[in-house]
Amino acid sequence: MTWLHVLILSVLAEAIVETLKPFWDENFRGPDLKDKVIVLVASIVITVLTGVDLFALTDLNILEWAGVTGTPSLVIGSLLSGILISRGANWIHDLAKRILGLVVPKP
Repeated sequence: MTWLHVLILSVLAEAIVETLKPFWDENFRGPDLKDKVIVLVASIVITVLTGVDLFALTDLNILEWAGVTGTPSLVIGSLLSGILISRGANWIHDLAKRILGLVVPKP
């Protein structure tokens, strides 16, 4: 396992918590909860149907510890990729800023 894999897994953990937080914490509920659920479901459906697996791109088999390979691993990878993708462009932009130290000029 490389440092990139550790980074990806920590980002995944943060994405899962932030995605699910509105369901158990009333302070994070709001009028946009329905939108978040729709985006989450759409992202997961798209990644599973297209076979997008962000973990496979980095040769990170997330179920290797259990000896699971092949289709089950790809489906789980696609599900988790859907969660990451559902966080949207703002999340990806923030991640790039953190990792690459990008500075975006303000208009």
